[in-house]
Amino acid sequence: IRRPPRSTLFPYTTLFRSTNAFHYPVSATDFTVIETFNGATVFLPSPVTAGRIITIVNASVGGVLVQPFSGNIDGAANLGLFPIGSATFANPSSIIVVGDGTNWWIIGRG
Repeated sequence: IRRPPRSTLFPYTTLFRSTNAFHYPVSATDFTVIETFNGATVFLPSPVTAGRIITIVNASVGGVLVQPFSGNIDGAANLGLFPIGSATFANPSSIIVVGDGTNWWIIGRG
């Protein structure tokens, strides 16, 4: 089993986690989540830590839903990520979000 790399600045945090889970709750130590399960839901934690940045990548052949436990993502209750080959700016396959203490905001998409 190959483990994700650990940060040298924060040795107990995971720089990325590749998951093949139908429902994956992002943990306090995840910075990047690469989801490979078709039709999965990735649950963002509550955005109580202002400035926390999380990257989510859809590496599946179908859609992945990103759902916050509380708050919104750019004003929406959730966001669908498209497969890499069919993504557009409006329908991304990956996002980078930052929490403001109440909601999540998209600061990058691909």
